[in-house]
Amino acid sequence: MRKYLISIGILILFINISFAQNTFPTTNGSKIGIGTSTPQTRLDFRGDNQSISVTGNSFNYASTGTQFPIGAKFGYWTATGAAGINFHRWLGGGTLFHTAYIGQVSNNGDYGLDFRTDNKTSFGDATTSRMFISAINGNIGIGTTTPTSKLEINSLINTSGLKFTNLKSTFATTTTSGGKVLTVNSSGDVILAIDGGTVLSTIYLSSYSTIENAINDLNGNVSIGTLVIDTNKTLTTSIAVNTNKTIKFLNGNKITINSAAILTINGAIDAGVYQIFNCTGNGKTVGLPQIEQAYPPDLSGLIFY
Repeated sequence: MRKYLISIGILILFINISFAQNTFPTTNGSKIGIGTSTPQTRLDFRGDNQSISVTGNSFNYASTGTQFPIGAKFGYWTATGAAGINFHRWLGGGTLFHTAYIGQVSNNGDYGLDFRTDNKTSFGDATTSRMFISAINGNIGIGTTTPTSKLEINSLINTSGLKFTNLKSTFATTTTSGGKVLTVNSSGDVILAIDGGTVLSTIYLSSYSTIENAINDLNGNVSIGTLVIDTNKTLTTSIAVNTNKTIKFLNGNKITINSAAILTINGAIDAGVYQIFNCTGNGKTVGLPQIEQAYPPDLSGLIFY
């Protein structure tokens, strides 16, 4: 008797789903259709502006009463002409909502991937494109949905379209009559250079974890550069400073040279009358005069270790 009741219950469920144009399951591989009687995939969900949603218990997409939705909806949207995910977040005060959208958008026949965000005063989907990736050529547009290069940034007036922060080096540039271009130095940092390759650079020791890295970056610049010693660092491996390079010491900062490490300076030193080097352990200077602490202005060309 129990088996018959279970069979009747399944039959009634099947009939109800079929009348709602849903099929569960079909005979073509156990596919489930919602809104269609001919599902093409394991779960086929049909309908314009219909969605599968994920929300909280108290704040959801209720069809009645005051709606304060916090959740996401995946579906096909006529507003974008494609599928995507709409995100909604009620801010908990008044009628303020933060909304976002990630999905395809019909853009003059280019169904690329669009990233949208908005700050709304009433419930709704995000419509402001922040970044668009073209499906035709892979170009990326920030502030534009029609990028004509690999990366195109369309900045608003009086705002910064591109800013680099926390790079390995800190570069100070001067105004010149020629144009300037972004380039990459030997350390892989993005820097500003005069069109043609001359780099106007001043790098600071405080931007580096070791003095060895700072000197390697200084040597890798195209033209004359200055390394400013604005903090205390210890040299642990032998290294040389190239010609046409300047090491500038700020008062109170010095380089400590560990035992067996050699610092060869082939360029210039800019410092006042204060200690700038300190040798530890068995460290010593090579040259004239041989002293354990060296003071300018007689240091250019000396070898320290």
